[in-house]
Amino acid sequence: MVCLELKGRQSFHTLNPKGDLHPWCKDCQREHMAANRNDRNLGRREKLKQCCQCDLSFSPTCFHWLKSTGTYHSYCRGCHATYMGLRYHMVKPKARIAFKR
Repeated sequence: MVCLELKGRQSFHTLNPKGDLHPWCKDCQREHMAANRNDRNLGRREKLKQCCQCDLSFSPTCFHWLKSTGTYHSYCRGCHATYMGLRYHMVKPKARIAFKR
């Protein structure tokens, strides 16, 4: 990434008041920062979360947000709805009444 060309002092950023110069010229540093910025943006766009139930990958918006832990639920919304439906029918009706407020 470094060009290895001889350049004048004006082609380098100063690092401190003593006048020390950055090891990369301004052009090479600009290219390096642009490449890093593109890599970071690409990583943000491609972040996917895998459902623990169906093993499919979805965007984080397909998962319920848990306020208490500050993370997403491990099941996607579809698997979570299926699980809660089955759980509803497995719990005895008297036990469901006890949990109502």
